[in-house]
Amino acid sequence: MSDLIVGGEIKHPDWPRVTAVLAEMGFIAGVEFMPEEAKIRGRILHKIFQYDLEGVLNESTIDSRLMGYYDGFKKFKVETDFVPLELEVPVEHPLLLYRGTPDCIGKINGDLAVIDWKSGAKQKWHPLQLAAYRACKNKGPMKRFGVIFPGNGKYKLEPYDNHREDERAWSGLVYAYHWRKNYA
Repeated sequence: MSDLIVGGEIKHPDWPRVTAVLAEMGFIAGVEFMPEEAKIRGRILHKIFQYDLEGVLNESTIDSRLMGYYDGFKKFKVETDFVPLELEVPVEHPLLLYRGTPDCIGKINGDLAVIDWKSGAKQKWHPLQLAAYRACKNKGPMKRFGVIFPGNGKYKLEPYDNHREDERAWSGLVYAYHWRKNYA
């Protein structure tokens, strides 16, 4: 995958991250809501997926407790004709002054999409998280998907199609976040 872009520079580290805005505004309880084991699992799975997409993964190095997640990821790639374009590339919104790092920008069944990998349960704030990333990319038509890997060799593709309302809600949250920081 010579065209795959991985990582990148954060230009405004002082701007709030998408998940920090969601937490501050009461949509998630912050990173404390997730058990340490789940955080570690998520970081490891992201690396496994990245190494797979870069073509450098040695499957024999994967802990057996994580193979079900990886099997689901392989199934997802095949069944959706997945084409990765960017992995963990930081994004920023120059007008709303926030930043974040989408897991992936790629194509699912030929459609450009912002994608978030999840190894836990679907949460109500996931569509807002992806709306925030999509707004930063500003690449015209771009779908949003959460891909949930339950660890049993399967995956669930969660499309978030309410773009206009989710992006309006996200913009309102960011404005309220900045107002609270500056005036409350």
